[in-house]
Amino acid sequence: MKGLVAEGEEAIEQDGEDILRDVMLIGAAKRVEHYEMAGYQSAILLADSMGIEEAADLLRQTLTEEEEADGKLESLCEQLLENRDSETELEGDAGTEDRTRKTARTKASRGV
Repeated sequence: MKGLVAEGEEAIEQDGEDILRDVMLIGAAKRVEHYEMAGYQSAILLADSMGIEEAADLLRQTLTEEEEADGKLESLCEQLLENRDSETELEGDAGTEDRTRKTARTKASRGV
């Protein structure tokens, strides 16, 4: 678990685009969730094998919560990347518009 936390800290310290750093941090958080889910899955198997149904049921509820948290992290990551793609497209469109305007001004100044 310490290694997973260290990965999250490394993601925070990375230089570069904020969205990409956030995606890396989400990835680290997802690895923590998966580690926790694996632990709950093992505990459920043990509780079931020992016939402790009340404990197994509680562990299943917690496992479901961890799976939901993982799903929320996944959705957040997708949203961040979609927003990044949209921003990149807008920047690309703006660049095209700028080039078109510059070309028109150049032609006009040449009398074309």
